[in-house]
Amino acid sequence: MMISTPSRSASEWRVAARSYISPVALSAVILTMLGLTLAVYDAYARGAFDPPRSVPQPVSLEPAFVVASQPVPVVLSDADQLIAAVRRANDAFIAARFQGNAAPLEAAATGPWLAQEQAYIAAMRSRFQTERWTMNSMEVVRAEVLPDGTGFVCTRERWDGAVIRTDGSTASARGYTLNEGYYLSRVGGEWRVFRVEFS
Repeated sequence: MMISTPSRSASEWRVAARSYISPVALSAVILTMLGLTLAVYDAYARGAFDPPRSVPQPVSLEPAFVVASQPVPVVLSDADQLIAAVRRANDAFIAARFQGNAAPLEAAATGPWLAQEQAYIAAMRSRFQTERWTMNSMEVVRAEVLPDGTGFVCTRERWDGAVIRTDGSTASARGYTLNEGYYLSRVGGEWRVFRVEFS
């Protein structure tokens, strides 16, 4: 027995064809999108979308330029130079009296004071004695270059002095508090003490 089917118009056939093709096309679109997604993910995994990476360069801790080390000259004022010369003279005085030898004074003293100390030390040695001097303090009251070009330093000083015999024993000892005036002149570009007054 044959079953007859109702006849369709051309428009009905087109609608039927579209309704039949649509699921196939949808599957193709889904597969295509899935393929693109996998491709993008694979590219991302390989770093295709990362920004370019620069190779880190070693950082140098050296300065960009090197300046030759030059000592900075220290310029002392006239007063500072005079005070320094007085300190040198006192150090030389201590050494000369302790050694019984005026040689240390020759680089710090000149003129009448050097001659006076040389004579005193010679007399001290003839008595077979030396002296041990210790400066406890020195307060500078005034330090200046005088109009005639000489230097002057006024100080208040505290000293301990002792006379020492040749066997090392102490013959006498006492303390001194002195007001001293040092007069200085330039010798070879350096200040040297040429006279000392004290009270």
